[in-house]
Amino acid sequence: MARMKTIFTQDVFTEQVVTAHAVKVPVTPSLNTNIMGFLPVHCIHQLLKSRAFTKHKVPIKDWIYKQLCETVPPLHPVLPPLVEAYVNSIIVPSTKGRNDTTNEPISEAEIMVIFERSIFASHLSTCNGGKASQSLLEKSKAMSKQSDIVTSMTAQLLLLYYLLLYEDVRLANMRSIVAANRSVKRYSQNIMASLPVKYLLQEAQKEQHHYAGLLSPLLRLLVTHYPHLCLVEDWLYGNVYVVDKS
Repeated sequence: MARMKTIFTQDVFTEQVVTAHAVKVPVTPSLNTNIMGFLPVHCIHQLLKSRAFTKHKVPIKDWIYKQLCETVPPLHPVLPPLVEAYVNSIIVPSTKGRNDTTNEPISEAEIMVIFERSIFASHLSTCNGGKASQSLLEKSKAMSKQSDIVTSMTAQLLLLYYLLLYEDVRLANMRSIVAANRSVKRYSQNIMASLPVKYLLQEAQKEQHHYAGLLSPLLRLLVTHYPHLCLVEDWLYGNVYVVDKS
């Protein structure tokens, strides 16, 4: 039996074969915590952690982006760790000093598409002081017209978490990035200025039971990198709303 297992894992279904096949498996529609069992996202998460995609040069960005877009509340518990593993695989090389051992990041235009197809799409160009990049908005609108993506607030919160965590990991690894003379993508300030961050957080706080495992790390990252978005009066207002609603 042990011999058969070795044959299947080393000769028939090698890591390279599994990795190449994994990205061809469709994402789970409307992924949420009520969907039970072992899902494609679990396999992708494990392969990301083992750096199989970068090892075998299999692009994974598009699959992860599609799955994040296909999420609804209540949040599936594998999604925050998936984002964390993906972000680390973008910034921290699996082989020291080599750029070809990292994954491709999600583009700013792809992120904006998720918010373009939301209830605050019309406010993107003026949100947070009107600092949004017009070219970025135009790119996202063009992509939105070519896409049939219908996004939920879960997808928007996950992509906000992705952006904040990406910046956190990038800054934490800045010394090694500079020492290795590596080029790592830096997201523009325009993209954060374009997003309805306060609105998203207030809505998420109203439905905290739907976002267990995401809200706390999201708030920690916001307090660390964007403290001006976490003013005391905002949270007092949000808490009053929750109390009144209950």
